[in-house]
Amino acid sequence: MAIPWKPVDVFPESALAWEVTETSWDEGEWFCQVRRVRFSGVYRPGSAGSPDAGLMMAVTAAALARDSPDVVLFDLAELDYRWGDGLLGVFQVVGARDAEHPVACVVVAGEACIGAVRSLAGGAAASGEWLFESVEAAWPRVVELAVARSRAIG
Repeated sequence: MAIPWKPVDVFPESALAWEVTETSWDEGEWFCQVRRVRFSGVYRPGSAGSPDAGLMMAVTAAALARDSPDVVLFDLAELDYRWGDGLLGVFQVVGARDAEHPVACVVVAGEACIGAVRSLAGGAAASGEWLFESVEAAWPRVVELAVARSRAIG
C-alpha cells in the first residue's frame, strides 16, 4: 500500500528575517541565560500577517526546544508591525514554556511597532516592566528577571 505523504512547511512563508542568539553569565552562585530572538522586516497587517506570526512562533519554539533560558528577549527594533493579533501567539509560546519556573519575556520594539505592540498587550499599563525602546534600556530589567528566575530554580 502506498501512503500519500506530502511535504509540510514547518516555517510558514514569510519575508521576515530572524536571528537567535544568547548570552550567559554568573551572578554570584547563580547562572543566568538570556536568549535573544530578533525579527526584522514588514509584518503584514491583520489576517494577512498570519504566516508572519506562524514563522515567528515556529522560530521561537525552536529557540526554546533545546533548553529554557531565564529570559527571552524579543528584539523587534527593526520590525514594521502595525496591527494583527497573531503576534500575541509569539509571546504565548514563551509563556507556555515552564509552568513551575516561567521563562520571562521582555520585548524591545522600534518606532515602527512600539505603539501597536503596546496596544496589542492592552495599553500602556505596566508596559514599562516588559516593553522597551532599545536593548540597552531593557537590559537592567532582563538582568533582574534572569537573576530572579535563576535564584528561584536554585
